[in-house]
Amino acid sequence: MKDSVDFIKKIGPVLEIVAALGFATAIALSTEEQSLVVLTIISLSALSLLYAINARIHLFDATKSWPKRLVSFLNFTGIAIALMGFLFAFNHYPGADIMLQAGSVITVVGVIGIAFFKRDAATDLFEFKLPLIRSGVVLLLALSMLV
Repeated sequence: MKDSVDFIKKIGPVLEIVAALGFATAIALSTEEQSLVVLTIISLSALSLLYAINARIHLFDATKSWPKRLVSFLNFTGIAIALMGFLFAFNHYPGADIMLQAGSVITVVGVIGIAFFKRDAATDLFEFKLPLIRSGVVLLLALSMLV
C-alpha cells in the first residue's frame, strides 16, 4: 500500500504536466492533428484514473481523522469527475456539461472542507497547498469550458 501511494505521488505531477501541455496545445492550435488529440485523451484519462485511485486511498487512510479523509476523498473525486467532463467535452460526447458541473460542485465542497478541516496543515505542501492549487486550476478550466 505504501509503495503504491509513493508511486502515485511520483507519477502524479508528471501526468499533470503532460495533460496540461497537451490540453493547452490542442486548444491553442485548434487543429485536428491526431498526435495532439491522442496525447490529450490518454493523459486526461490517466490523470482522471489516478485521481479516482487517489480518492479511494485517502478515504481508507487510517492515519487521518474521518473529516480529513472525507475532505480529501471529495476533493479528488470532484477533480476526477471534472477531468472526465473535460475528456467528454474534448471529444464532443453528450453529458460533458453535467460532469463538469458535478465535478465543480464536488470540488468546491472539497475546497471548503480543506479550508475548515486542514488549517493545521497550512504549511504542508501535499496536504494543503497542492490540493488547493489543483482544485483552483480544475475549477478555472471547468468554468471556461462551461461558458
